[in-house]
Amino acid sequence: MRIVRTDDPVAFLDLAGPLLRRDEARNHLILGVAATHAADSAAYEYHRGWIALDPEAVAAAQWTPPWHLLLGDPSEEGAIRPLAEAIAADAPGLPGLTANLPAVQLFVNCWTGLTGRRARTISRLTDYALEQVREVRRAPGSPRPADRRDRDLVVRWMRDFSAEAPPQDEIVGAELERFLAGRLEGPDAGYRLWIGPSSRPVCLAGFMGPTGSGIRVGPVYTPPEERGRGYARSLLAELARELFRRGYRACYLASDLENAAANRLYEAVGYRPVGEAEMVSFEGPERS
Repeated sequence: MRIVRTDDPVAFLDLAGPLLRRDEARNHLILGVAATHAADSAAYEYHRGWIALDPEAVAAAQWTPPWHLLLGDPSEEGAIRPLAEAIAADAPGLPGLTANLPAVQLFVNCWTGLTGRRARTISRLTDYALEQVREVRRAPGSPRPADRRDRDLVVRWMRDFSAEAPPQDEIVGAELERFLAGRLEGPDAGYRLWIGPSSRPVCLAGFMGPTGSGIRVGPVYTPPEERGRGYARSLLAELARELFRRGYRACYLASDLENAAANRLYEAVGYRPVGEAEMVSFEGPERS
């Protein structure tokens, strides 16, 4: 087995893409992040990827600091240890890992033994996929794209979203600026606003990161005073229909397993669970 390291997201997708697209729904996060960085070199500070080849790709992981390492579903569980060894040699100070079960547990067991660091689960997630939108009751109002005139509103709502989100989803400072830069009026990324009866925005939904046949959706945010009126449900349904008209065949997202209200919302629109994942924080000094 050979481990290849690359700092080029295009090369990473060339090598790891066939493995990850075997189950695009479960691997939507790692695929979408790599595709976003391949299309826009400023989307993340830098990219580092590792692929286990035997002789084709059997396991793959990527890191875009300051975010967690992302590990795709391996086709050979035995590839996780040599992959972890290569990553530990390059980046022993990783802040954490986001990956699907059971691979996340296998990697964590290797990582703590290799580095001497502790692992703490900070969030459990459900992966969702949508291929057909359900008919939902349409809330008063209509959607429109967010553009540069909405920038201050989007920044404020993204900060409010981050304050409610799991720790690794918090987007602050320079990363918030980087996150927004390519998503206002971008070709494969953007935000949609629901304009309520008072002719002002009442809800936001984003999309970014083509995965092959599909695309990632999120974040979804409604200010507390506007919740419970069906705005997010209507906006998610309209956004999915728009993306399907543009040629995507599926929409993907990940949701906190414990956020029952959000999960009911997604399932009402037609999203179905396809897997579970965990966010794990690595703590303590690495072994000297």
